[in-house]
Amino acid sequence: MELIFTLTVVKICSYSKSGRSTLELPLCCMGSRLSHPLTRQPLNSSLFLTTLILGTCNILVTRTPSLQTSPPPPPPPHHPIKNLCLSFPQSDHNSCVGVTAEEPVDERKPTFLLPSEPSSSKMVLRGQVLEMECFAEGLPTPVISWAKVSGELPSTRASFLHHQKILRIVNVSEEDAGDYRCTAKNQLGSVHHTIQITVKAAPYWIGGAPRNLVLAPGENGVLMCRASGTPKPSIQWAMNGVPIENAPKDPSRKVEDDTIIFTDVQMGSSAVYQCNISNQHGYLLANAFVNVLSEPPRVLTPANTVYQVIKNHRALLECTSFGSPIPKITWFKESRFGTLDDETYKEHDNGTLEIRVAQPRNSGKYTCAARNSLGIYENHVHLEVKEPTRILKQPEYRMVQRGKSVVFECKVKHDPSLVPTMTWLKDDGELPDDERFVVDADSLTIADVMESDAGVYTCVMNTTLDHDSASAELTVVERPEPPTDLELTDHKKRSVQLTWIPGDEHNSPIEKFLIQYEDSLHHHRGHWHNLTEVAGTETTVHLKLSPYVHYTFRVLAVNAMGSSRPSFPSKMYKTEPSAPDENPTGVHGFGTEHDNLVISWKVIFYKVQEQMTLMSQGTILIL
Repeated sequence: MELIFTLTVVKICSYSKSGRSTLELPLCCMGSRLSHPLTRQPLNSSLFLTTLILGTCNILVTRTPSLQTSPPPPPPPHHPIKNLCLSFPQSDHNSCVGVTAEEPVDERKPTFLLPSEPSSSKMVLRGQVLEMECFAEGLPTPVISWAKVSGELPSTRASFLHHQKILRIVNVSEEDAGDYRCTAKNQLGSVHHTIQITVKAAPYWIGGAPRNLVLAPGENGVLMCRASGTPKPSIQWAMNGVPIENAPKDPSRKVEDDTIIFTDVQMGSSAVYQCNISNQHGYLLANAFVNVLSEPPRVLTPANTVYQVIKNHRALLECTSFGSPIPKITWFKESRFGTLDDETYKEHDNGTLEIRVAQPRNSGKYTCAARNSLGIYENHVHLEVKEPTRILKQPEYRMVQRGKSVVFECKVKHDPSLVPTMTWLKDDGELPDDERFVVDADSLTIADVMESDAGVYTCVMNTTLDHDSASAELTVVERPEPPTDLELTDHKKRSVQLTWIPGDEHNSPIEKFLIQYEDSLHHHRGHWHNLTEVAGTETTVHLKLSPYVHYTFRVLAVNAMGSSRPSFPSKMYKTEPSAPDENPTGVHGFGTEHDNLVISWKVIFYKVQEQMTLMSQGTILIL
């Protein structure tokens, strides 16, 4: 006997003599809501053996048909059983059923759970969303793939859901009809299912709804109501709300399916026509007016309109007209003694005259004449070709020290008949509302420049016809900030290594660092001497020192704007006294008296970097 149960896993439980406790089953067996056929086999009058597939886990379920809430009898010792608590939607009670773990099942080829037949079919309407499903089981879990039998899947409109179990196609068109094959495959084999898709369509316009007609007596015209759909839609015409077969006869009118042909219409042929296109999936309804008029030509463009255009640009002179029959438009320049046949001009079907590349010689008075069988109407317009607006002197890049002033120049040439307007922008936005910014006729001045003034400045010259613009960048610079964090390392008797961290260079690269020292042993404090210089890219220097000096170091950064303030002094570094590095030279002795000897030598100095100190007087008198 086969039954359908909808099972919801509530919790996992087990029973013992002492009571009930909660256990866990593998994750793949938890949290699933299932609707599967359960094969029940009677064991005795009250027990059933049921096989339930839960995801990729196979378990045996034993339950009693009664919905009692007391625990089931304990299982035999050699056959451990866990209990799975289930809720049944048709009952207010929960039931606990025994779950016996089996050995792993054998691998198997894929089979389809949904659809179960080898093929199926589906109908979808044009423009809707199509979803096709294929659910398969097998071990290992089969991989689902999709293909169109006689074509390619629409890559821009197709997508896959739920690990490719669902193929989704949006905005379906007639080209999507055909056979689709889904394949479930694992290492043991594969299985196929074919879905035949039929695309139907409610009626839709081909080339748009019918358009109104304005005809003069004796003219011909065509009214079309062209649409498509699947199945092919039917067309019904009506005139003034009455089916056309019941409407008054008109010898100038002939109906051919989706077209009404009018031949040699007369004044009484004016009417409102309706076309209704329908099939079993929908319909279209449209109205079109057929007016039979007899009107002499009129030009709707205002007389003496002045058109202005920039030299080398395109000019369009309009001549909008009305009349029945439709008037023919002819253009003249200055006089009517010749039409505009030059390649410079082009006359459009709507009556507009185009001058592709306007030149000053094209300026002047133009006449458009609208003519039909009932008369002629003339209208005059004027064309003025202007010189373009050009920036002759563009603003230039500026690098300015903070607190100084800067001027950007922007000199412009424009047509004298056009009124220019100069606008300045900063970083494509308005200038700051600050009195430090002064705009003159052809310049922008910024006083007391601050770091926030840095950016791109653009001058824009506008006229009523054209514009021109140019930009330049402002960089605000300043002397660098002093270096920080001076540190002495690699201490030796006559040398030490000094490192530091550079300060902000303020948009002007540091060119060099100047190292100075103070000798608190031999000089008063505050007396600093230059020791050495290093490139602006360095942050460390190895200093050679003199003996018996109490050194304190500081560093200054130098850029194009000048030197920074001195850094804070380093810690004091003392060198020990030592013997002279060399012996005296020029030693000689002589006597000035019979009882003396004078020994003399060249004076010796020792260096404390750039400072010289006397070491001896240079003469000894021995008596």
